[in-house]
Amino acid sequence: MRIREIKYSEYVGLPNTWVLTNFELTDINLLVGKNSAGKTRTAKVIFGITQIFAGKTQKGLDSGNYEVMLENEGDIYTYKLSINEGLVSEESLHINSELKLNRSEDGVGKIFYEEEQKFLKFKAPKDVIAIAHKQDEIQHSFLVPLISWGESSEMYHFGTDFGRQELVTRDHVQSRMETPLETLQKASNIIEVYLDGYRRFGEEFDKAIMEDMRLLGYDLVDVGCTNIPVDVPGLTTSIFGLFVQEKDVEFHILQSSMSQGMYRALALTISLGYSIFDSNKNLIVVDDIGEGLDFSRSNSLIELLITKVKTSGSQLVMTTNDQFVMNKVPLEYWSILTRTGTTVSVINERNSPKEFEDFKFIGLNNFDFFASNYFM
Repeated sequence: MRIREIKYSEYVGLPNTWVLTNFELTDINLLVGKNSAGKTRTAKVIFGITQIFAGKTQKGLDSGNYEVMLENEGDIYTYKLSINEGLVSEESLHINSELKLNRSEDGVGKIFYEEEQKFLKFKAPKDVIAIAHKQDEIQHSFLVPLISWGESSEMYHFGTDFGRQELVTRDHVQSRMETPLETLQKASNIIEVYLDGYRRFGEEFDKAIMEDMRLLGYDLVDVGCTNIPVDVPGLTTSIFGLFVQEKDVEFHILQSSMSQGMYRALALTISLGYSIFDSNKNLIVVDDIGEGLDFSRSNSLIELLITKVKTSGSQLVMTTNDQFVMNKVPLEYWSILTRTGTTVSVINERNSPKEFEDFKFIGLNNFDFFASNYFM
């Protein structure tokens, strides 16, 4: 599943309106723009559609209007959703221009039943997104790719601590390792992701993590989950977290002792590794890619991400203000965001091919394309 085009708006006609004009995406996308251009907000909007399909955003949106075109193995999915004051006013799904689901503001709608080969009516609560309640592999198998894609997609805020201070108890680890795989809930933190990966894929999973970390300049000989000494009065259980061991070093570097850069790199390689091993062709969104890394590791991380995405068949969306990242990522993957008032426009090779092509012959680096406003 891939997002090919997305449009979004919210609070239309009000002072706090915000609009993202039509945005054509490729398999690899780097969002760049001046401060306050809307990079992080755009990334969240893109990731937000996955959460709608996964059923994680059933309520809670006060205002939002999505128009999304997706592609899955040659089929074109077109999904529209409008929410105003917390109530769904419009929702529809077409596949290859054929209607599959439609509902109106009173909650009444219809959805195609494959066994009966006809539409049947339904009524959903006015504040509930219908597609999140229509999971049925027999009657609505056309929703399965959307739901699976939404559930497996991930967003990483690289500029944050990535949950470095988040540890788990021994009982939690034991439960995670013993719960039947078919009933295991999706991991909620990076320790759980590691435990799931090791449980399912064994030593090969560890080897893949260490190989990726070596590419980022961290020469590891071991990685895993272990007891973390903590001084908490009254604590009656052991606390566990991640560890790594570097070459020619005889001790483990515990999660709480890792540098922020090392931990961010480890967390991302674990998550990407699990996605690759699990054959998830998902959406990966990384906000502030390269934040806190030096020039060499930032470049290596970009190379790793692009290689992993091409290998896995996933779709990648990154945001950055980092000059090193901009110079490393080919212009064909760029989408430059410009904001006029409350409207964000996108300039990329799909809608401005001449500007992008002409710049290639000037001999300057990629950052100059942005800094000089050549794209304008």
